[in-house]
Amino acid sequence: MATYHIAKIVADIIRTLPDDATGDNGETLGTGRGTFGLLGGGPVHIPGPDGRVYKTDLALFSSPGKTVKLVFWYGADPRPTPHTHPWPFTSHILRGGYVEDRYTLTGEYISSHNYTAGDVNVCPVDVAHRVVVVRPGTVTMMVCGPQVPGNVWHEVEGGALVLPDKQAFLDKFLPVNPFVKG
Repeated sequence: MATYHIAKIVADIIRTLPDDATGDNGETLGTGRGTFGLLGGGPVHIPGPDGRVYKTDLALFSSPGKTVKLVFWYGADPRPTPHTHPWPFTSHILRGGYVEDRYTLTGEYISSHNYTAGDVNVCPVDVAHRVVVVRPGTVTMMVCGPQVPGNVWHEVEGGALVLPDKQAFLDKFLPVNPFVKG
């Protein structure tokens, strides 16, 4: 995909930002509360259960109602079960692509879809999913939010929503993100 097309997609997303979004130097960028730029000082590496990083998130904008981030994929989601998000999201496939399987909140298989560069994946909050195949060099831009009150991250196991083991995740997350304080 040409650089122009990626820049246009990012510009289109920025046009949807709240009025009082501000840049790193305090300049007004859009319309609500939020920050624009590389948030937290850099990328956040996401490890699987074995500790190996399978994707890196780079936040571009964050507000109480929306987060925009680039996601650099290195492999499929290594977790054995589908999961939910606390907010709906839209994933713009900028480069490469992936295959996503979708499930009901009780773990029943719904469908599989192959997304390629230029596609947009819209995932509602009431669906569990799992990325099962990732093409080399895949980059996506996720627009997340707003968070649905009462919703949290869940994994779908044995027909039920279960909370992931936060400490087990942090034990893998902190070593690959030394700039993050535990």
